[in-house]
Amino acid sequence: FFVGTRRKFDAEVRISTLKSCEYLGKRYLNDEAHTGNVKIYGRLIFNELAKLHQLTSRDLLILEGACILHDIGKFVNLRDHYKTSYELIKNSSIFGYSDEEQKKVAILSYFHSKKEPSLTHEYFSRYTDSEKIRLIKLCAILRVADALDRSHKQHIKDITIKITDNHMSFEVPIAEEPLIEKWAFEKKSGLFSEVFGLNIKL
Repeated sequence: FFVGTRRKFDAEVRISTLKSCEYLGKRYLNDEAHTGNVKIYGRLIFNELAKLHQLTSRDLLILEGACILHDIGKFVNLRDHYKTSYELIKNSSIFGYSDEEQKKVAILSYFHSKKEPSLTHEYFSRYTDSEKIRLIKLCAILRVADALDRSHKQHIKDITIKITDNHMSFEVPIAEEPLIEKWAFEKKSGLFSEVFGLNIKL
């Protein structure tokens, strides 16, 4: 009975946490179609890798929060929006996250764009090596998920992910090649390949 009740409670908290992220995103005029798609892509990729790489349900919740909020800095600063996204998320109040988890959502959002994370970056200084690697894995997933809707036009609707040996392919049913997404995917796939040991292809 306790286990069942706890599972139901956790599910309700998860829903409320993501709604809190969405509400914060609306305050900063988020592109909800884009962030919604990035969240779907991020969850798909995460689920393919979670068991092998020992990623948890809390890791998924942190990733989904970053998928929703990674672009809110554009409300203030288009050029370096990833920096502003980090500050806005870190200093906001989001239901369902501990202070530490909210900081991780901010860190993921900081590294979703231009910057690539490294173990020596100041934002990682307080974490153990295993925590750093876990965070960088989530960053890598977010970067690829964001690349799949780089144009913000939702060209890619359905994705089939296949893993064979050390290769991971993303198959998409689409009439015309999504050139912007393909360019962004290739640009952002380096970190993913490095941390997961997989050659990825769109």
